[in-house]
Parts: sequence; structure tokens; C-alpha cells
Amino acid sequence: MAALLFGYMICLAASGIFRHIGNPKKYPLFYKSYIIAWHTFLPSPAFKALISLTTYNTGDFRPIYEAAFNNRRLPHYRMYDTEHLAHFRPSLAAHESTFVYTPFAALLVSPLVMLDMSLEEAACTINVVNHVFWICAAIILFLILTHHQKPLFIISFLFILQYLSFYPLAKTLQLMQATMIIFFCLVLSVFFLQRHKEVAAGLMMALSASIKPHLILVLVPLFINRYFPRRMLISSVVGIIFTGLVSLFYAGIENCLDYVFHMLPTLSRGYAFYPNKGINGLLLRLFTDEDQTICNLAQQVPWIMTITSLFGLCLLVAATFACFLRTQQDKDDCNNVLCFTIAITAIILASPVCWEHHLSILALSFCVAVNTVWRNPKLRTRFIDAFFLISFLLVSCYFDTQYFSGFPMALLSSLEYYGAILLLGCLVDLMLKQKREQAN
Repeated sequence: MAALLFGYMICLAASGIFRHIGNPKKYPLFYKSYIIAWHTFLPSPAFKALISLTTYNTGDFRPIYEAAFNNRRLPHYRMYDTEHLAHFRPSLAAHESTFVYTPFAALLVSPLVMLDMSLEEAACTINVVNHVFWICAAIILFLILTHHQKPLFIISFLFILQYLSFYPLAKTLQLMQATMIIFFCLVLSVFFLQRHKEVAAGLMMALSASIKPHLILVLVPLFINRYFPRRMLISSVVGIIFTGLVSLFYAGIENCLDYVFHMLPTLSRGYAFYPNKGINGLLLRLFTDEDQTICNLAQQVPWIMTITSLFGLCLLVAATFACFLRTQQDKDDCNNVLCFTIAITAIILASPVCWEHHLSILALSFCVAVNTVWRNPKLRTRFIDAFFLISFLLVSCYFDTQYFSGFPMALLSSLEYYGAILLLGCLVDLMLKQKREQAN
């Protein structure tokens, strides 16, 4: 408890110092008479989204609404405009942002369009729905965390504190991101898997992959594990095929092909924009002149795209290796949940673009990790506890690094991603220790 609070204080101080380094006039360390400049050390305003239903940004929701709106009213409407996306510049108005999601995402919003809701009305509705998902996910996460364990008061208190202070989730609510639906579906999937409801777990997995198609790769490490429930894998594949056919019927073959063969390759160029915490964004900020304060698709840099792909492949191989190690069945299938979590974590981090709100899903990874070591104390060591704490602080806290670009300062712009990689390493280490324990 003391270590956690001390860690939060260090992270707040670090974020304030980063602000000061980037803009010392706007963010001084001290006022006159050496009084600490508190506004420099305040957390992100995104946290207001946790307590206010009126603090949200329609910018990320607008393209989804407009895609659903136009698809309903215009015959043969083409959802994707890769030329506009590739040449977008800040001189263009914010409302000209391009739809970059799957057709299934537009389908989910289409009922609001059918009810003739305006953008503002639809945004307000989705904002409320996202908050409901956020609350429901908290309840289910707590059940995952305490599975086969007694929910002690201190554990309950720490869970509530850390869930409320998990910055990626707050950012997801503020931006009205579809990530909240993905997060909720994956939480439900793990919950069902813990309780041997493999078909339901697979369908929830399929629903999340229909919104974020990179998650389809989660199935690769799981197929390698011959003990992983085949019913979940089969239901996932069937669910993905079904949602694919529904998307095809809703948006048409041209839009679906545009997304797969034009939009996804275009997006793989990445963003130098500072909320892109992945290896792609880090390299762009380190080695190009792209403006890290503006959300523009980066110019094509072949060697950065190659390194990004190779790094993602390495993460996928690591997850596959960890899942392959699971060679014994356990009566409560704790290993299945850990395998699934490792695969999810690896694929989230392997994505060519890893926005800070994508790290919301790692709240699930942390809960599974804590439940694993709680149920098997032999897996705990001082090092693993320290690494989990460090990774949690790096992922969950807000670091204002928007001013950092170029070498070496840009190295500090992806602290959250470093924490996520450390978390993945800890999860793999837990799997290795369980393997050794089973061998003995």
C-alpha cells in the first residue's frame, strides 16, 4: 500500500517535471516565494470523464456516426477515403476526420441513426452507454480478480482506487472510444472462460475482434496450445465469420475490401502523435521530423514500418511460445486464462498503432496476474512483485510528454508502453514458473 502511494507520488511529480521541461513558461515548478506550482503537477483532465457524463469529446465518435448516417441514406456509399487520410493536415477542419474503423463499428451505431438522432444526441447516448460498460466491467473484473478467493477489504479498497485511477480507461471515456466496448467484451470473455463457459467466451472474443480486427491474431497462440478449450476457439471463429457476413451485408463488398486492402495498410504507416505509445510512434518521434503534437498520419518510412512489423512478430512469437509451454491440464483451468491473457496483451502491444486508450485492456491483464499469484503464492517473489508494481504505475498513470521529440527526449514519450512490455514479460514469467512447478 505504501509502495503504491509512493509510486503514484513519483509519477505525478515526473509528469509535472515533463510539463516544465516542455513548456517552462506555462508550467513553472514554483510560483513566487517558492510555493509549488500545483497546476503543473495536476493529473490529466481526462479523469473528469470518470465523474462527469458531460465531459467527453465527439471527435472520435463523429466519423463513426457519419459513416452510419451516410450508409443509410446514400446508395453505394464508400465509407473509406484513404486519400483524404493520407494527406490530412491541420489546416483541414476537425469535422473532416476520416472513418478508420471496421464496418461493424458503424453497424453498432446504426440503430441511433435509424431513430433519427442528431450527432449530439447520439454522442450523449453513447457516452452514457460507455459509462454503463465501464461500471459493469469493474464489477466483472472484481469477480475475475477474486475468483476462488475471499474478497478481503484491503483488496476491495485497492481495486476501487486503482480502477478509478487507471488513466487509459479515463481517456477512453473522454474520447468516447469503441475501446470501451472491446474492453467490456474481453472482460466478459475471460470471466466466462474462468467459469468454463467456453462458447460464450468465444463469442465475446469474436465480438471484440469484429471491432478491432488485430485481435483475430489472439487465436494463433491459443491454437498452438493443444489443451486450450477447442469449443472456445471454434465459437470464436464461427462468431468472427458471422459478424464478417453481417458487415458484408450491411456495408457491401466494396467497403469491406477497402477496409482490408486499403485502410489497414495505410494506417500501418503510423502516427508520431504523442498518444501513440507503441514502437511505431516511438520511432517516428525519435527519428523523423513529424510533429508529435498533431494527429496526422505519418509519411511512409519503410524501415520504421519494417521494424514495427518485426517487433510485433516477436511479440506474437513470445506469446505463442508461452502458450505452447502449457502442457498440462489443471482442474480449474487457471492456465487457460493466463494463456488467453498473454495472447491478448501481446497482440494489443504488437498492433502497428497503439494509442494510450488501447492500454485500457491491460487492466484485465493486471487482474488476471494478481489472481494467478494470489491463488498460487509460490509464484511470488520480490522481483515479480516489484516488476508488477512498476508496470502498473507506468501503464496506469498519466505522463505529459507531448513536448518530447527527437533523440534522446522522445525516449520518455512511451513510458506507458515500456510498462506494458514489462507486464507481458511478467505474465510470461508466471507461465514459465507454473511449467517448472508442474514438472516437479
